[in-house]
Amino acid sequence: MLHKFYINGINMHEGYFIGMHIFAILFFTALVAAVIYLIVKVKKQNATTNKTATKIKDDEAISILRQRYAKGEIDYDEYIRLKETL
Repeated sequence: MLHKFYINGINMHEGYFIGMHIFAILFFTALVAAVIYLIVKVKKQNATTNKTATKIKDDEAISILRQRYAKGEIDYDEYIRLKETL
């Protein structure tokens, strides 16, 4: 009769058993790293998108302000004050 650590003639304290543990540790480490990478990538992409959207809104606001000044709806002092506010 084989010792209790032998299964199908393989000593589970050597070789395969250790290899399976190492593989599992590496697999789950890679899985966690991939999830963290994706989270960071999505956050960076959202930050870039938000900055671009804000810049477009600012450019649009300045454009409207210039149009109002050109039409004479606001005077120079109000134009400068609003431009600084934006």
